[in-house]
Order: sequence, then structure tokens, then C-alpha cells
Amino acid sequence: MKSKPKNLVSRRHLLQGLSASVALSPLVGSSAALAKPGGCFLMAGHCLTALELKGIGRRDLYFSTLSYASFNNVLDYSDFVISSILTKSMTTLSWETIQCWAANAPDLGVVRAKGKIRGRSDQTSTVVFLSESGADLFPADTINLNYFDFEFPALDLRLFNKEPMELRGLSEQITPQYVSNDPRVVANPEGLPSSIEEAFNRPGGFFEPHGKHTMQTPITLYDADNPNEEMGTILSAEVTLVPHYGVEVSLDDYEVDGAFITTRWRIQNLLDVAKEVYFSVSDVGNVRTVSETEGLLVLDKDPVFIDSQAVLIDPEIELSLLDCIFCGVTNTIERDIELIAGFGMVDGDGLLKQK
Repeated sequence: MKSKPKNLVSRRHLLQGLSASVALSPLVGSSAALAKPGGCFLMAGHCLTALELKGIGRRDLYFSTLSYASFNNVLDYSDFVISSILTKSMTTLSWETIQCWAANAPDLGVVRAKGKIRGRSDQTSTVVFLSESGADLFPADTINLNYFDFEFPALDLRLFNKEPMELRGLSEQITPQYVSNDPRVVANPEGLPSSIEEAFNRPGGFFEPHGKHTMQTPITLYDADNPNEEMGTILSAEVTLVPHYGVEVSLDDYEVDGAFITTRWRIQNLLDVAKEVYFSVSDVGNVRTVSETEGLLVLDKDPVFIDSQAVLIDPEIELSLLDCIFCGVTNTIERDIELIAGFGMVDGDGLLKQK
């Protein structure tokens, strides 16, 4: 079975600065459902993080980030409409995947940070949006509470934070004008993924906030092998959310065979130069990836395919919206203008329906 995105709004049309009179309401048009309802599917982040490590000193790392979050307290997704959230004064989401990469400090090698998520840890990373006006949700004061596992392979070191990394800032919903003004899009509009275009025609709306969020207070990092030993401090962090750009990630093929699930992901470079990127395959719910979950790719003109194998943790429980597999691709950066990123996902309900 194959599932390929449809180009519902052309790049040229989108980037001509579509006015409010053009039919770009979230309730206009049609496209395939975006699997389990949530947000930040189309947004990546660049995060400048200052940390001090025991025996090493201070380093400033520039993380590129990919993530996805689902709405809390939604008991029945069958009648859930994302646009209903936009008229509320508050909403909360739980992160289902947070994947971060940094490689700008040579002595630290490639540093990984993975958010702790619901069902995989006693600590769950969450985000709260509070309407600034008290009426419609956006613009929204945003409180992001994140727990991470940090990996420093070059140092054979794994760290984590016991207290949440608290990031605060103002968030706005993305608009066609915001996308068209992105410096990367201005320089090369062909790098804009079709998933961005489809969002503006998605039935039921979308939830894709952008903004700049700053860590409120330093947090201590502990040794994962000796949880009471302090190994460093994150001194500051500032993350900026921007649209995906430069690469398209889509589910190309899949097979469900009892408790075994195989997914094939298509990674397409949208730029006219080769790019070195990192991929990550992650999961949530009753599925667990058993194949390679991350690695380095070189993207040229031809698409690259990633095959991933997963199993049901409890074979007696049927696949559902709660079971998701994610595939993200991003580069490591030193300047935000260099960020390229793409993201794909599929949930268990979608896999069963597409058979």
C-alpha cells in the first residue's frame, strides 16, 4: 500500500502572498487526514544552548529539533476537530517525540537530546498555551516543560535533567505570509515541502505555532549511570520554531503482519545541492521500533528510502490512533538559515484503514 501527499496548493500560489480573501481557511479544501490529531507536525526548531560540563567547561551547542505533540484530555478522537482548539483560551499538549541533534562542538562529537514522553518515562514533556487576549487562543503565552536524555557518544556520557527545562515565550499560528517571508523560502521557494502547503487546506484545521521561547532558569544535569552525581548545568537555551524546509518525508509503503509492522519512508531532497542529514525513527503507544532508529544520510537528487521494523508491545491490543511511528530528518547547523528539516508520521488506525 502506498500513501503519497497531494499538492493541493501550488508553491507559486502560496508564495504570492495570498490574501484573506483567497480560500485558505483551515476548513476549506480536502486532503488525507494527518493521523492522530496534534500539533507542531510542520515545525522544526533551532536552539542555542549553553551548557557547562564537569571536567570540560562551557560549550555553546546549536541544536536542530524535530517534534510532535498531541492534545491532552481528548477521550474520543472520532469527533475531534482541531479548529475547535483555536477558539479556546487555553490548551495543553504532551510531546510524543522530541529529537534534537548538535554537532558544532568538535570535541563533543554529535550530541543527541531526546525528550521524555508519555508512556515511555515517569516524566512527560508537556506544553501549555494560554491566550494572551483571553479570547481566541493565538497569540498565546507558551510554557514548555521538557525532560531530556542527553547522549555524548564521543565522551561515552549520558545525562538527564530531573527538573524540567522551562521554556517560555509567545506563540502565533503560522500563516501563508509568515511562510513566504521565511529567508530560506525567499532564497529558494522550491525547498518548501508540500506538507506546508496542504496544511492551509486541511479539513478540521491545523495547530502549527511558531515563536521564540527562552529557558527561565539553569537546570542541573545528572549522570544516567549514577543518578545522584551532578555532571553539568544547562546555563541558557533559546529555541525558535520555524517551518520545515528543504526535505520531504512521506510514508511510501508498509506492511502489517500480526504483531509485526514494517514501514518504508521516502526522503526527498528538495534543494539543488546534496545535503548531509540525520534521520530518527521513534514511536509511542503500543509499538516499539526494533530496527535501527537513527543514522546519517547523504541526500542528493534521488530519493532515499528508510525501512523500519516495529512490533506490538502487547499483541493482544489492536493498533489504534494512540500508536504512532515517526520519521524525522534534519541537518546539524551553526546558523538558523541553514536549517533543513522534514517529518512524517503514521498511526495504527491509519495503517489499518489504508489496507
